Amino acid sequence: MAPINSVIFVTHTLAQLAIIQLHNSLATDLPTSYETCLTAAREILRLTQVLTPADYARTTMEVVLSVLIRHHRTLMRRFEDVSQVDLELDCIVAALENLRGTYPVV
Repeated sequence: MAPINSVIFVTHTLAQLAIIQLHNSLATDLPTSYETCLTAAREILRLTQVLTPADYARTTMEVVLSVLIRHHRTLMRRFEDVSQVDLELDCIVAALENLRGTYPVV
């Protein structure tokens, strides 16, 4: 079996969650929205059987970190102020430290 790309799995899960959020208010009245929500919920369930909660937490933080680090480097190359990004990165580090107690692999 090929290794799991947790970034793709988490992204797919979030996309399915967005589908549910978009259709949920209409699901009571529209059969298509009802089925759309049900299909998305089952897809999320299928994905959660493959990934652990720690995978979700770690992957989410990795994606956010990569974006913020890229932005930080861009600002540094332009000799622009990076203080806001530094604060954001500190928040990510604090979140990871908090998650360590719940998910020791993070």
